[in-house]
Amino acid sequence: MKLTIPFLICSLAFPGLLAAGDSHLFTSRDGTKTFRAELTGYNTFDKTVTVRRPNGHIQRFQAALLSEKDQEYVRDRGPVLAAMACLEISCDMDRGKSKKSREGQWEHKQTPYNYTISLKNTRNNYLDDVSVDYVIFCERNPKGSGTPTIEKIKGSKEVGMLLPVSTEDVATEKVVQNEWTDNPPIPRSGGGGGGGG
Repeated sequence: MKLTIPFLICSLAFPGLLAAGDSHLFTSRDGTKTFRAELTGYNTFDKTVTVRRPNGHIQRFQAALLSEKDQEYVRDRGPVLAAMACLEISCDMDRGKSKKSREGQWEHKQTPYNYTISLKNTRNNYLDDVSVDYVIFCERNPKGSGTPTIEKIKGSKEVGMLLPVSTEDVATEKVVQNEWTDNPPIPRSGGGGGGGG
């Protein structure tokens, strides 16, 4: 039986920021043109906006080309985008000790897993209100000939403040992986063959 270990997907959440891949309808300063794009950056020094269009094309332009409302949108989200660019995220899987039991001809093995998510703040400023959302995909193998299913285990951890140039570790909840193995008794074989002389 093939067993798939739990697989983790996680993301960072900041208040007031659209999720990655979400788009915004931008309007030109004179109100005659609109376009849809995802805001990916804002440079506060030269007031340059960076967006990703639905076709994947990256564009940079002056914030002054946008409507007042869109300029405010960019100014509100710019610092958060800058903060996210200074965060590095990595994950390590922690595997606990397996427990084995037997039910008739079935052997049952339970192995606990969880992940440690490391958040590294690479800039010299505090980051506030950081949280981590994660989904663990876990294969569930039934006893017998049933089809394995995938369970999604969702969780969220509030980190709060990240200190400048520091790393914070967050542990996910434990997931128990069950493995059933059909281990029937070995039949006894009869006598061996003969050989003639």
